[in-house]
Amino acid sequence: MLTPYTTMPASSPAIDANRPTVTGATLSLTTDGNSDGIAAISDVLTLGFTTGASETGLVATTVQVNVQDALGALGGSGTSYTKAYTVLSGHADRTSVNAVPISITLTDAAGNTMLTPYTTMPASSPAIDANYPTVTGSGFSPASGWRKISDVLTLNFTTGASETGLVATTVTVNERPALGDLTGSGTSYSKTYTVVEGHPDRNAGAIPVEITLTDAAGNTMPTPYSATPASSPAIDAHRPTVTGATLSLTTDGNSDGIAAISDVLTLGFTTGASETGLVATTVQVNVQDALGALGGSGTSYTKAYTVLSGHADRTSVNAVPISITLTDAAGNTMLTPYTTMPASSPAIDANYPTVTGSGFSPASGWRKISDVLTLNFTTGASETGLVAT
Repeated sequence: MLTPYTTMPASSPAIDANRPTVTGATLSLTTDGNSDGIAAISDVLTLGFTTGASETGLVATTVQVNVQDALGALGGSGTSYTKAYTVLSGHADRTSVNAVPISITLTDAAGNTMLTPYTTMPASSPAIDANYPTVTGSGFSPASGWRKISDVLTLNFTTGASETGLVATTVTVNERPALGDLTGSGTSYSKTYTVVEGHPDRNAGAIPVEITLTDAAGNTMPTPYSATPASSPAIDAHRPTVTGATLSLTTDGNSDGIAAISDVLTLGFTTGASETGLVATTVQVNVQDALGALGGSGTSYTKAYTVLSGHADRTSVNAVPISITLTDAAGNTMLTPYTTMPASSPAIDANYPTVTGSGFSPASGWRKISDVLTLNFTTGASETGLVAT
């Protein structure tokens, strides 16, 4: 044939002899829970990319952001497309910007698939923090002894990874907020707790702690760290109290029920709670220090008072004042002394009788054999039951 036969046969198929290509990509933060520019868990990043030619029916065969499948639907048309990636717990952290790897493989409507994925780290991509902060251990300073009311206890704890900008969302010690500032850096942190009157008492090694942290990206621990560090001091957050007192005559030289000079009275008292290592800071009976040793244990105690010459007389029963101030083993001292006049307390005579003057009746003349001469004398105080020894 001198001339070729040429035509475009009806019903011939379309031909796509070129694979799709990607010419550029961007990665931006679409949702930012705490507006800090760092992608935290549950934040969404949008991958935008352009193709070398306008495409119809383009399919994202594989699109990965941060080495994870971008599961959002493919959006866009022509040469501009988008796909969303949601940061999930456990994904890779990217501590600096421009460091998030992406990989794109596309298939066009004809079925042509890119032979080599398009890979890059888009400029201006945000940092990613895809891991919740963790606490790996905790302890106290001091680790033994007692903490009393107003004492400070330092909670020390370590995190599973080095953190910057860590916030103590909730930290409790002894079931109370640790109100001191969070200090520390990297993986080592501390917070202080002050014992306040009325907080729970604790034996050594029995102080519970609970810690919830939020990192700089806004990731908050989903479950608090709870522990009871083995090495911790005991806490006594209550001052000792006295709930009642009695006063009885222990020695009574002439068995008359009246406390005389050198007689001993025993003060018995009960405390509001069982105590160990209780100290009698001040105990007075009849406005005098009760110098006897503190006896007793638990909630029942005694202290002896000896009547000395010159102490106050108490001419009636139930009239001897007592005052008690106690300090417990932790060092908590009663703010106000316990004062009362115990029922059934004896009368006290703490002064020897005295003679202040004397004279005779008659005061002149003569007295002969068998005559009577009367001696008159006065005492320094009014006396009842006076005996001329």
